[in-house]
Amino acid sequence: MNRIILVLCLCFLTLQLFCTSGAMGASQEEVKCIVTDSGVYTRAPGKKVNAPGTPSGVTERILADTVKFQTKSNEIPATLGIRFGFMFIVTGLPAMTNVNFRKVVTYPAMRRPDGTISKGYEINLSYKTSADGIVDKAIEGYGFDHPYELVTGKWNFEIWYGDHKLTEQVYYVVKP
Repeated sequence: MNRIILVLCLCFLTLQLFCTSGAMGASQEEVKCIVTDSGVYTRAPGKKVNAPGTPSGVTERILADTVKFQTKSNEIPATLGIRFGFMFIVTGLPAMTNVNFRKVVTYPAMRRPDGTISKGYEINLSYKTSADGIVDKAIEGYGFDHPYELVTGKWNFEIWYGDHKLTEQVYYVVKP
């Protein structure tokens, strides 16, 4: 009887270990990002959500299917209404779950209306994966909605998964 209990316990522990490691998904090194498009784009209006730390304090969630890239360049005109950024695919993730990323954006010094200076921000992102563990048609970018945002120079976008940088996209905002 003791032998049966011991075997059952070992089977249970093995099964638990197997299920736990599978639920965690791939290691960070197995997760890959492919940028499929980049530059200036148009899109249908999205849903505005609070985003403390960003220059305007809000961000917009847009549907990737409404995005159309107009100019495939890393040179961006400093013009109100311009939207720029990149579309990407991430592979090697756990299937059918929400996955968290970080977007880190840096840019030249920007004076906000309250007088504070901003040189960048970091926000958390969440994307749903497919049955294959893929985030498909993710879009991240920036839109010039206010005159104070029109700072020229190098703008850098990074997408992180844990402590693993998946991609880095650099744009140069220039006077039109």
